[in-house]
Amino acid sequence: MVKDFNAAVSVSPVEGLHPCSQWMHPPRGCVKVNVDAAFCNTTRIATLGVVARNEKSEVCYSAVTKSAKTDTPLLAKIKAILFGVQLAKEMNIQKIQLESDCLMAIKEITKKQQSFCEWSSLLFDILDLSTEFESW
Repeated sequence: MVKDFNAAVSVSPVEGLHPCSQWMHPPRGCVKVNVDAAFCNTTRIATLGVVARNEKSEVCYSAVTKSAKTDTPLLAKIKAILFGVQLAKEMNIQKIQLESDCLMAIKEITKKQQSFCEWSSLLFDILDLSTEFESW
């Protein structure tokens, strides 16, 4: 069953964006940006986290922020991905691998058709920022 799961999630139409089950080093010259989010249903506040590491597992940078007006755990995960991409851009990283543990968020970002959901503008922002990287 684990083998089937790994085969199902190992290929992504957006190169560099991978669902994760175990952390692996990025290729030489690339920074792996791991993102995650925690969501509080009563306050509708999400806490977003980012850790970026190089091929030697050295932390390049990390950050945490809060995001209000977050209605669902999926929205929190998508906001975390956007936060990670924005930070990589601010840190002038040219080659990134973005990693999230939320397969639903990855599927939303990588599907070919336009999304008309509450988070479609965030998806557009993520995809728009992705074009500014040498490798994604």
